[in-house]
Amino acid sequence: MRVTRLTQSISTKLSPSQHDAFKVLATAQGVGISEYARQILLTSLQEPNNHNQLRVMLSLVFEELLAVRSMMANLANEQVSGAALTAERLQAICTRADASKAARAHALLTTKTINENKLPTVGGTEEAA
Repeated sequence: MRVTRLTQSISTKLSPSQHDAFKVLATAQGVGISEYARQILLTSLQEPNNHNQLRVMLSLVFEELLAVRSMMANLANEQVSGAALTAERLQAICTRADASKAARAHALLTTKTINENKLPTVGGTEEAA
């Protein structure tokens, strides 16, 4: 069996929170950060669209979850305020939730910190706190 020597490298810079997120994921897999990154890179070479398709599907599910949450909060607010819920008002609540779900999901998914009980990001850019 021929062993291929690993002689080439790829380098990148990460923010502290991105590094922390990578470390958490690597530890969960029982490997170091470099080995985890290598596994991700090699997997992406073999299945280049798999990761992207999964991310898109998860984003869509998250968008729908946020829309339902928004609708429930608005419906509860209507109930508490004693306002009559008409078919037109219900349609407006649904339309508003649908219109804002993608932007809200993107904003939450790209939030930079794990320490504030938010989703960690591994890719993308970060905004200053």
